Amino acid sequence: MDLFEIKQKYGFTGTPVTDTGKVGGKLLGLVTSRDIDFIKESRYKTTKISEVMVPRDRLITGNKSLELPDAYNILEKEKKGKLPIVNANDELVALIARTDLKKSRDFPQSSYDKQGQLMVGAAINTRENSKKTVELLVEAGVDVLIIDSSNGASAYQVSLLKWIKETYPQVEVIAGNVVTMKQAKLLIDSGADALRIGMGSGSICITQEVMAVGRAQGSAV
Repeated sequence: MDLFEIKQKYGFTGTPVTDTGKVGGKLLGLVTSRDIDFIKESRYKTTKISEVMVPRDRLITGNKSLELPDAYNILEKEKKGKLPIVNANDELVALIARTDLKKSRDFPQSSYDKQGQLMVGAAINTRENSKKTVELLVEAGVDVLIIDSSNGASAYQVSLLKWIKETYPQVEVIAGNVVTMKQAKLLIDSGADALRIGMGSGSICITQEVMAVGRAQGSAV
């Protein structure tokens, strides 16, 4: 059963089944941990998913236009752990889980993308090899990139920032660090979506002394 490979690799305990094996295919059923917990290991390779899944006609689903609060109400009312979301052609669009409801309740300030997934950010440096790192991060689905540099107003950061915004305009970029209006304007004009502020002096960083400008994070705003 490919299901066990999916569970082992991604940690999913509930997997929707479609005619294509992918999101966008017609929904055929749903397999949860309750359906496979008692299958002996010796039967893994011989048991078909169709033999253990809950078939489509027994599933409760939501339509594509359903808002998250309404989806959570359905899960609570029906006492279900998973709610497949389908479009007008009964093709799988998404899968909402009870764990999503719990996370939303416990972490109400979390940032989500348009698909309702947690947003992910990654820090990169200003070296030339960062372009390959950016390429891999965007391919993996990163939402925000943070250019990590003690002095944001450098030719290296400006060059990388412009390249990212030209190559991947859909990805937001946080640039910095800056402490002056001139530094901030330079990065904003270069395409930065947000700025990191503060350029303090510390035991392992002497940027403030080298650049002859700076302000600690606590008072930089």
